[in-house]
Amino acid sequence: IPSPSRKLAEPTIKIVPKSSILHRVHDHNFAGNSFNPTSEVYSRFSPIFNEKGNIVTILYIADTLNVGIYESILHDITASSNSVRLG
Repeated sequence: IPSPSRKLAEPTIKIVPKSSILHRVHDHNFAGNSFNPTSEVYSRFSPIFNEKGNIVTILYIADTLNVGIYESILHDITASSNSVRLG
């Protein structure tokens, strides 16, 4: 398997209005609006390091409560090619 390219595509940025309600289901050790600064490997994208080797903190949020809950429930399920019907 070839090594991934060092040059990543530009991220998609979406600016949401200040009045937006965002949802997060999170560990009680973190405030609802705090980034997870962990270096422990217990999530898909943790830890992520920048080009200087520093940890990039993460914050998962969703624009609906259902998406926030589903993200938490499905967080540690290994991806596969099978389809699953939810609800």
